Amino acid sequence: MGKFIGVGKFISVGVGLFALVAAMESAPAADLPVYKAPPVAVWTWDGWYGGGNAGYSWGRWDSTSLFNDNFPATPGSQNTVLTDTADPNVKGWVAGLHAGRNWQFQNFVVGLEGDFSWSGERASRDGANVFTAVIGNGTVTLVQTELNTWKLDWFSTIRGRLGWAHDSWLVYATGGGAVGRAKYDHTSIVTATVTGPGGSATATVTTALSESETKWGYSAGGGIEKAFSPNWIGRVEYLYVDLGRHTFLQNTDFETRVRLHDNIVRGGISYLFNAGPVAAKY
Repeated sequence: MGKFIGVGKFISVGVGLFALVAAMESAPAADLPVYKAPPVAVWTWDGWYGGGNAGYSWGRWDSTSLFNDNFPATPGSQNTVLTDTADPNVKGWVAGLHAGRNWQFQNFVVGLEGDFSWSGERASRDGANVFTAVIGNGTVTLVQTELNTWKLDWFSTIRGRLGWAHDSWLVYATGGGAVGRAKYDHTSIVTATVTGPGGSATATVTTALSESETKWGYSAGGGIEKAFSPNWIGRVEYLYVDLGRHTFLQNTDFETRVRLHDNIVRGGISYLFNAGPVAAKY
């Protein structure tokens, strides 16, 4: 009789556990805790940004004097034959500001950017010719000195950008319009010295001319950017800027046609106003 009572208790306990499990499985899902993985931070390049940049620029400003020999054949030398062509290497620092807007479509980034830069680019080429003639008991010496300076005071571009983004890295190509202010200075000094038995006499004629011109052209290049924090981005960029050709000092005896183009390498830092990474939604 006792064995039957023990078996009955065992069956009762089993039936109770089975009923409890069945009740839990049939409970509404809303009543049970659900685990959700935390959102993953994903970088976005979308938004407005602005910053500063600085670097170095160089370019051969091929120049042709239309009426006179304005340039020495060898840069920096004296008493050299003067020529009517020169290829000064205009070079120097550049520094400025930039601002723009990016739109991101998955890994593709499309943007529009404008910048303005001050420039310390310049080149100089000076030289002289000496002519001597014997007249009777005396001599006449003519010294023709030519001083030339080319400068780029500032430039600005507005460009489209197309890039490929991978998290906090962005590689991009860029191109658009450009404008800049170039300057050409020329000074011609002719000194005549007459020497004879009674002594010598000297006369000097100096002509100094200068012209600045704002020219429009195009720009093209590319670069790479890296986000270092939610808002701050570093960059390295190359730009080619071509402002075409211009004839300086027109309607003078020193008209000079110059090709204006530059290679620019610069680094920069930008502030991204949309706070960089955003949480991915599930």
